[in-house]
Amino acid sequence: MNNFFTRDEVIKFGTVVWEESLTQWNPIKTDVYHHVVAVIKAEDDNTYRAIKRHSNGKFELISGERTLDDAVNVLIKMFCDRAA
Repeated sequence: MNNFFTRDEVIKFGTVVWEESLTQWNPIKTDVYHHVVAVIKAEDDNTYRAIKRHSNGKFELISGERTLDDAVNVLIKMFCDRAA
């Protein structure tokens, strides 16, 4: 299954209901990474889709969740786990 989409494909998923730029230190604390993420509410089945934008302009579908809070938590946990 392809989890990477263009901007035109992503906007067909639904409406952006949450967006943020998360920052994270790399493991040796010499640089800061910025992650642009969003949650889109699907209009057809009312699921919330967690999305991450990559530097090449592609958007990655991270997960589909039942609530906005769950989708946001998936994104935050993804970056917290990488920093540990």
